[in-house]
Amino acid sequence: MEFLKREALFQHLPLLNKEMLLLLIDSALLYLTHRKQYFDSGEFYEQALGVGCQLSKNEFKSACEGLTVLIEWMLKNNPENAGRFTFLNILSTHSALGEDLLTEIDGFFTRKIKEYADKKPLFGNLHLIDVDWNAGITVATDSSNGLNTPYVKLQLNLANPQTGLCSRETISLDYLEFKNLLRETRKISSIMNTL
Repeated sequence: MEFLKREALFQHLPLLNKEMLLLLIDSALLYLTHRKQYFDSGEFYEQALGVGCQLSKNEFKSACEGLTVLIEWMLKNNPENAGRFTFLNILSTHSALGEDLLTEIDGFFTRKIKEYADKKPLFGNLHLIDVDWNAGITVATDSSNGLNTPYVKLQLNLANPQTGLCSRETISLDYLEFKNLLRETRKISSIMNTL
């Protein structure tokens, strides 16, 4: 579960007021279902300062990232918000939000999920516009040995033909995965050229 690796991002959520949390949840849902073109934590930070937020810009950005990662995971893995890993269970376990606030936020999230039920994430219906990539080597050392791992990062620029909105997805691959992807892409390209 991706959000577990980023549990530290939830530590600043209790410092946001209820209205700001609800706004961030709704905006993240709209963005992640490709109904809104961007999710700008800087813009929301200005609004948060206006209502007395005491977080630094980086702390606010990490809180936004934590919510976005969690909501993205929920949309992909538990869009019904049911079972063991519900929005409420995850936030109550991994954040210090109060019980009343958690219940209210969970109710809001559940209502919004139902409202957007016919607007499920359009990850499968997107068109690839452009691919950017970079390669590098991860270097880590400890007392016993060195680790040099080659990697490739692909940044896919996607467009939703139904809404016209664009999004960006980043994929990290090790060298062998990238080599296989490149080989398969060449096969597809040669087949497409014969049509």
